[in-house]
Amino acid sequence: MAENNYINCPKCKRKYHVKAERCPTCNITPEEYAAQKAIAKKKAEQKAIKKEARTLRNSLYCTACGSVFKTPKTVTRGSIIIEIILWLCFLVPGLIYSIWRMTTRYKACPNCKSLTVIPADSPIAKKALN
Repeated sequence: MAENNYINCPKCKRKYHVKAERCPTCNITPEEYAAQKAIAKKKAEQKAIKKEARTLRNSLYCTACGSVFKTPKTVTRGSIIIEIILWLCFLVPGLIYSIWRMTTRYKACPNCKSLTVIPADSPIAKKALN
């Protein structure tokens, strides 16, 4: 028999004769196998999209550097050294400076410390990520 009269089954990789409609081992045609693979690929893509949506739901996006992260970094303005010096030298200026530092804290990007942080599932962030 000629070697070209046989085809390889795409599922089990065994050879069978061309005249046989189905693979005798796994009982599937090449067309059915291709259709099953396409359905499995589509399901995997949908699963990946759902997983990405879940990830973006609780994440933040920095419009300055483009990073996506879960928890922002808390940044306090001013200097701790100046605060200590003011507390050691003068009581009232130290108190005022400490109050100012505590009231000007902000949540920022952990990478670039920018204030431009938005939810990652917002339309602007989705557009930038795609």
